[in-house]
Amino acid sequence: MPRTRRLDAPGAVHHVMVRGVDRTLIFADDVDRSRYLDGLRRMAPEERVRVYAWALMPNHVHLVLRAGPHGISRLMARSGTSHALAFNRRHDRVGHLFQDRFKSILVESDVHLRWLLRYVHRNPVEAGLVPSTRALADHPWTGHRELVGDVAAPLVDRPTVLSWFAPDPVEAAAALAWWMASDDEREPPAPETSAEPELLRAAGEAAVLRAAGALGFDPEEVWRGSRSRPASLARALAVQDLHERGRLSLAQVDRALGLSRGAAR
Repeated sequence: MPRTRRLDAPGAVHHVMVRGVDRTLIFADDVDRSRYLDGLRRMAPEERVRVYAWALMPNHVHLVLRAGPHGISRLMARSGTSHALAFNRRHDRVGHLFQDRFKSILVESDVHLRWLLRYVHRNPVEAGLVPSTRALADHPWTGHRELVGDVAAPLVDRPTVLSWFAPDPVEAAAALAWWMASDDEREPPAPETSAEPELLRAAGEAAVLRAAGALGFDPEEVWRGSRSRPASLARALAVQDLHERGRLSLAQVDRALGLSRGAAR
């Protein structure tokens, strides 16, 4: 059976983690951090990848990315190679800087995405690098400051992220600030119009990739509406995956696959 394809479909949303080899530092100072961010600001638009959240820690990086036409792998390879070469040259170092390849986890629900936003941006607080969530508004090494402040050339897709919390940007920033400071375990606040369509589309594409990969079948046949037995089985597996694994309602499943089909045409 052919090897299952990596779930790096265009439009899929990923929580990406990059770590230093043997937990070594990948940022020695602010010069290293600034250079890494400058590279992402340049390369992400080139790869048509959207950044929803990010946090730079001493020996690892968290990113929340929406894949472009080429997925996220090319962006991660370019940014990682560029940073490693510059870091080694600047610090008179040789050898690998990063631990293997990056790790990524698919984000398959609207609620999960907003939880992830809080988790990623609170990393420096949890690690004791920043005294409080309030202080994150002035901390330059996460995307939170770009969301709640006036920052030139932000890396995050600020309009999209704020739209997950309220239609009005000022109200959204206030709701986001409350959510970041809260330890409430209930679902995060969300407006009637949220990130659901974008996340459902990504979930549908990922589910079809999983089903087609398990069957050794071309997922494009599913999107083309083929009525062959393999395509029908792949569609059935995708529906079951979204309903059981993704915990989506049947109405959400229908929208996920319908949106994905429309996006693929």
